Order: sequence, then structure tokens, then C-alpha cells
Amino acid sequence: MRVTAASREGEQQTLDVELSPKEVDEEFGRAYNRYRKSVIAPGFRPGKALNSAVQRKFGSKVKQEVRESLLKAYSMLATQEQNIPLIDSPKVESLVPLEESKPFAFRLNVRANFVPEVRGYDRIHVRIAPAKQVTPEQVDEMIERLRESFAVLRPVEGPDVEVKVGNRITVDAAFLGRENDEVIVSAPGESVEVLSAETRLYGQHLVGRRSEEEAVGDYTVPDDFPDEALRGRQVRASVKVKEIKKLNLPPLDDSFAEMVGETQTLEELRNLLEHGVQDKYDREHQQMKEQAMLDRLLECNPLEVHPKVLKSRTVRMMIGMVEEGLLNKEHSEDEFEAIARKLEPVVLDTLKRELLVSQVALQEGIDATQDEIDGVVKHSGLRPRAERNAKDYLIERFRITLMARAKVIDVKTIEFLLTRLECELITDTAGEQARCDETEGPQQAQ
Repeated sequence: MRVTAASREGEQQTLDVELSPKEVDEEFGRAYNRYRKSVIAPGFRPGKALNSAVQRKFGSKVKQEVRESLLKAYSMLATQEQNIPLIDSPKVESLVPLEESKPFAFRLNVRANFVPEVRGYDRIHVRIAPAKQVTPEQVDEMIERLRESFAVLRPVEGPDVEVKVGNRITVDAAFLGRENDEVIVSAPGESVEVLSAETRLYGQHLVGRRSEEEAVGDYTVPDDFPDEALRGRQVRASVKVKEIKKLNLPPLDDSFAEMVGETQTLEELRNLLEHGVQDKYDREHQQMKEQAMLDRLLECNPLEVHPKVLKSRTVRMMIGMVEEGLLNKEHSEDEFEAIARKLEPVVLDTLKRELLVSQVALQEGIDATQDEIDGVVKHSGLRPRAERNAKDYLIERFRITLMARAKVIDVKTIEFLLTRLECELITDTAGEQARCDETEGPQQAQ
């Protein structure tokens, strides 16, 4: 494909696109394969008829489908490879008739949300808090949580055993009538975790109770009790401890590290946990730096996003949320409009950042190699949703390629900008952590 920018005036851009005979014939080949199974030709098995036989029977349909497929797919490819942020769908007009084994040319008249030249990224100064550091106390807490996850509940034996904080107990509970102690409702074998010295069950203290000891007292059934008939009723609550269990933690030694896996000693386990959390903190700090850097550039380079672009992206986001089950598709039209208004500030911020990074990439000639694109596609596992000979195969293939290309360019452009970043670390973390120096003006950032 060869693309030539024919003219540009304001939001209007004209592109002339020319496809090679090979690109044309590849799509004709897919179309012939779709129709081949419907052609019965003497001397050929079903589905093996020559292209000439398919052409005689379905020639006009084949050409129409090929034309539509080429215009749709290569229009998308041309505008995105030229980094043109479309406001609406391009208008297409053919420049030459479509014929097999011949070039095919067409013109795109597009309306675009063009971005002015980005300035001020030779030196980008921001103030930002330093990365958080893992403390020994945090590692101790993680070790204890791991021990608790491997703990085993065992009964506490002995004649004088009492319920203590941290125990898990089984009780027989019942509501009794206040006049005659008649059982109104019972709950045998109820399990309770004693979290503190104030833990109660139906108004009765639990800490200090012994096995088989019964506690009885007046109790008002709460309004959220499952049995509606009992809500608000004055009863006598009976609670009898039947079994006391405690969590037995594994020993804090090398055997515990082996039990967790991946390490052989307790020291190795501590180091593994510490490095894992520190890596997370470092990634968060890197994201904070990128955020501060882009915030700073947007302050120096205010961008305008066309309302139609904002609306289109917001709708696409909402469709994705519905498909992922994050948004109820049964909402009314008014409810969807209200949700869209709430999403628009987030979408607007995302669009501005995308336009900024894309324009810097364009100015610096940053692009993706085919090997880089192939690597992203392979790693992501993305595959065209359409079969190879389907009408939508070409646009699906281009969609995946363009997604991978955009990701590579975004990463490379951010890396390029980070080489121009000057971070001043601040210790006052109560204030702005990831913002540019407010005492500076746009000219200083340049």
C-alpha cells in the first residue's frame, strides 16, 4: 500500500491510496475460496473448481465483496498508519476500476482532530515523591499472614479450658420464652470466631466461658434477624459452649519456608517477599513519573478534543463494559446518558494523553518494526476472530496489527520522553506527589 497526502485544510485531509496487484489478488483469492464450494464443475471434485468457473457464476458478487473489503480495511490501515485521529468515518471514492492483477487506487476525504506541534519536551522538570521502601515490619506482617494461612485448627483439651481471644468455638444457642423458658428457636452447632475480649453472641460474653458452661440472659432480637417474626422480640438467649479450638501456627523456621514453597530457608522467604513488594512499589513509582511527565507536557501543550471524538470513545468504552459484564445492558437511555457523563472526564484525559504521545512519536519519527509488532501479537495471543477466507478476515488482521503497532509506539515514545525527564524528589508526601513544580511556568518546562 502506498499513501500520499494530497491536500489538507483545517480539519479536512485528503489521502490518495494505491494498492499493489498482489494485495488486490490476495483478497480476490479469499473471495473465490468462499464461493468455490458452491460451484460444481465437470471434472473437478466439490470445492475444487477453478477461479474461472467461480468467476463465471459469481463474478459480480465476488468483485463487490472484494471492493468493499479492500476499501474498509485499507482505509482503516491508511488513516492509522498516517496517525490521523478521525472525527468521523472517511468518505471514499474510487480513482480506478477494480480489476484482478492490477493496482487499485482510491481517495479518502477525512475529517480529523489534528494536534499542533508538541513543544517543551527537551527538558521536562517535575517534582515527585520518592519510591516507597519495604520495611522489616511489613515483611514480618506478611510472614504472619502466611503462617495463619497454614495454621491448623485443633481442639483445646483439659478440664479448666476457657474461651480465649483467637479461639474458634462451637456453641448450642437458643431463644427462650421470658416466662417459661420454652424454646422458641434453636441453633445447635453454631460456629463463632472470638476476635476480641468483647465478642458476644446474642448478647452473651464468650471470653472466659468453659466447655459445657451455659450463659443465659435477656436479649432483644435485632431488626435484621433472618426470621422476621422474631425481629424486635424480647427473649432470653441461651449460649452453651460445646467445643473450643485454637489455631496452631507452624513454627517460624526453615521448615515453614519449605512448606510455603519456592524457598528453602526463612531468610530466603523474607528476601522473596521483600523483593516482590519492592518491585510493586518501584512499578507504581515509575507510573507516577510517567503520569507527572504527561501532566506537565499537557500543561505546556493544551489539546482540544473534538466532541464527536469524545462521544464516540465514551460509547465504545461503555459497549466494552457491557460485554465484560461491568455494566448492566438493561439500563434506560437516561441512565446510560448519565453514566456517559460520568465517564467523559476519564475518557477525555485518556484521549489527550494518546494524542500527545502520538504527536511526539510523529515528530520524532518513532515507529514499530515488523519484528516488534509480531512479538507483541505473539505474546498477546491475539488472533483474527474471522476465518482466513471470511469477508472480515482482512480488517480483523489489520485491527490486530494496528493494536500491536500502537502499543509498541506508545512504549517507545514514553521511554524516549523519560530520557528527557528531570525528577526532583520531595519528602513532603502530604502534598502533591506526582505533579510538576507549580512555581514554574510553561516556558521553564521548555
